[in-house]
Amino acid sequence: MATDFSAEIERLRHTYASIAAVTDPEALRARIAELSEQASAPDLWDDPDSAQVVTSALSHAQADLKRVESLGERIEDLEAMVELAGEGVTVMVSSHLLDEIDRMASTLGILSGGRLVFQGTHSELMEHSVPDILIVTPTPQAVLDPQILAGLVPAQTPGQAVSTTAGAPGAVGGAASVPIAGPVLTAQGVRIPGMSKKAVAELIGRLAAAGVELHEVRREAQSLEDVFMDLTGRGGVL
Repeated sequence: MATDFSAEIERLRHTYASIAAVTDPEALRARIAELSEQASAPDLWDDPDSAQVVTSALSHAQADLKRVESLGERIEDLEAMVELAGEGVTVMVSSHLLDEIDRMASTLGILSGGRLVFQGTHSELMEHSVPDILIVTPTPQAVLDPQILAGLVPAQTPGQAVSTTAGAPGAVGGAASVPIAGPVLTAQGVRIPGMSKKAVAELIGRLAAAGVELHEVRREAQSLEDVFMDLTGRGGVL
């Protein structure tokens, strides 16, 4: 993970300058002051149609200004955090904006149900959730043969969620201790969650021995949000 954010901040400031040039915050403030004066007139609602135009325009102008000012404030906050971090100060940030956290944090913590379910580096966190395996084949039903999958994934109807967890007894090689769903048919073949490297190797061997035509076997790309959802069931805070 990059530790020099100067280029990123400069890019954000350039983007903010472009947005400010279009929205013109000073013009918005002047417009808001003008509309606020009109909205406070004692006879405003003597003409309901005109009053609605004024109040609606005021609301939109205030919202536009808030969006622009909020962006500028976030950039300033980021600069302050980077400066503090550079001085050796620990900065704690709680956010649901996972992409932002992923790019700026050196140590991650996840709270779920009032418990700290993870604390560590980005690499350590990614190891807590095993990416799905995608098996590209013209004969996906052959992959779903119970004899092929025996001991590698829990037995269930393809695509049906199961209550067991990866790494349960009997699964070859084990995996992350998180709830998983079963194999799912896709346009390309079959997607299987929660399989360790050892289990994948065993599965490929069985498929080859059974003469199943394989075009590709790969791990699906996994984001920080994917791992977060695995660990928390959508109920946590990073």
